Amino acid sequence: MKPFASARPRAMTEALELARAGATVMAGGTDRLGHMKDGIATPDRSVDIHALRQLQSWARVKGNGVSIQSLAALDEL
Repeated sequence: MKPFASARPRAMTEALELARAGATVMAGGTDRLGHMKDGIATPDRSVDIHALRQLQSWARVKGNGVSIQSLAALDEL
């Protein structure tokens, strides 16, 4: 596996900054590490967004169904 840097941002602005700079974003359910071990993905930097609370929610949106954030837990849905 190719060496890589990792980051765990605590704020959405920091995560967006890293993503815009070309970092690979990992979230719950992502098998990025497996892809890296298999040589399918070879990022220079990996960003774990698991700590970003604002991405852990879901809500009903009147007239539009449901808004599900990327880290919403399946057992809550």
